[in-house]
Amino acid sequence: MSRQEDPGVRAVAGKSHLAMAGAILVCTVPAALQLFQTFWRRSALGTVADQPGGWLGALLVIVVSAIAHEGIHAIGWSAFGGVRFRTLRVRPTYRGLGLAAQVKTPISMAAHRAGLAMPAFVLGVVPVTLGIVSSLGL
Repeated sequence: MSRQEDPGVRAVAGKSHLAMAGAILVCTVPAALQLFQTFWRRSALGTVADQPGGWLGALLVIVVSAIAHEGIHAIGWSAFGGVRFRTLRVRPTYRGLGLAAQVKTPISMAAHRAGLAMPAFVLGVVPVTLGIVSSLGL
């Protein structure tokens, strides 16, 4: 019996959920760009071409950041859950057009949550704290 035929198995997100998520994304991104322009009185994307690497460099930074983000999850689960890297996998997600790190063996919920929080801590809290403490800003 396939997954769709099994009445006891529900999909995580139905078509209406995905349509709503897409609509929110289509509305949120232009709103955020407009808010940036209003607040800073300049175009959010106006200087991207002048940055090192231009648009291609910006795309490369996004791709490398996504890989690093998922790698930080994996390191967190390995450190807090005591699992080997062979029991972790990073796979493409076609719904989100990105990557997803997953643990293939059971770990405690606390270790899982700690691994989930690692990118926010490593890429958010640590740089902001260092910027504030050093008075260099972001």
